[in-house]
Amino acid sequence: DKNFSGHYGVKFPMQVFSKLIDEGKVGTHSKLDLRVTSSMGSASDEIALIDTTCLNLAIKAIPALVMAKSDKEFETVQNKLIADMEATGVAKSIKWWNERYDTVRKSFGY
Repeated sequence: DKNFSGHYGVKFPMQVFSKLIDEGKVGTHSKLDLRVTSSMGSASDEIALIDTTCLNLAIKAIPALVMAKSDKEFETVQNKLIADMEATGVAKSIKWWNERYDTVRKSFGY
């Protein structure tokens, strides 16, 4: 916590996230309707395969991201991860999940 806080110039880690929330750069789940997320169901085999592949790519990349010795090395690993995810069809998965979320959300009157 001290290294993280020192790096970002804050007293405690949550201050970084609080600032991002205040700036509208990240959201919270404070207004999340659990009926929507619990009613989304399962994805098709194709979407599930994309999701699983992306998860495995991310898990595999985490050590290299955490252990990067410089910002440039981090960006290189990050860019490769993003390119690998794009090659698996992550855009198709994101589109499917967003459309599914919107459909279910509308069924509850939102």
